Amino acid sequence: MQVIVINRPVDIDRKKRIIERLEKRNLLEHFHIIPADDNTEEFKTFIKGVEHTFDERQIRVAGSLLSHIKAYRYFFEESECSQCIILEDDAMLHKDFRAKLADTISHRPAGCECILLAPYCCVQMTYDQQVYPGLFNHFSGAIFGASCYWFTKNFAKRVLEEYDRPMIEYPNFSPCLTSENVIHNIGACITIPPLAIEESIDTNLQPQSHLPGKKTYWNYYGFENYE
Repeated sequence: MQVIVINRPVDIDRKKRIIERLEKRNLLEHFHIIPADDNTEEFKTFIKGVEHTFDERQIRVAGSLLSHIKAYRYFFEESECSQCIILEDDAMLHKDFRAKLADTISHRPAGCECILLAPYCCVQMTYDQQVYPGLFNHFSGAIFGASCYWFTKNFAKRVLEEYDRPMIEYPNFSPCLTSENVIHNIGACITIPPLAIEESIDTNLQPQSHLPGKKTYWNYYGFENYE
């Protein structure tokens, strides 16, 4: 299993914590870090022609999207593995993460090539969307949380075919486009309860005022069940 972590070079403590969490679960055999940086020539090319449409926060979100695309690219072009997990560096993993992930993957429906493992649902879940106990269709664009997700080589190929290009070439460009939207547009499933949650100590992409709400949401599943 390829494991890719997205980390800003300045966030040294976050990098240390996520590596410790992965090491505890023996997930460092195929490990790679994508440095998140929205001040590079690649990023300037990525948003060229649409940069005037972004506010300050949306610039950071676009930088995050490019980091995820670079992670897909690394996995598809350079990894020998057939499956991959992408994590943002504030992900906390369920204490029984590996066993639960293996069970989820083995019971996913035919054609499912991506599973959001830390979904943040801003929409009411309904059991008619359940495909296996704890596994639901990614049925709404109001399901967020790309801090941890699993996918196959073919899913990465499909993402790259659609999104590995300057944003001005996107047929339905929006300055609000996120990595979660990309996953929803291609198609996926989600795990409820989540197999990972966000640490919610600080935030790079959202207003600080959102943190109390995020902590309340994740606390519903019990921070004590994750580390």
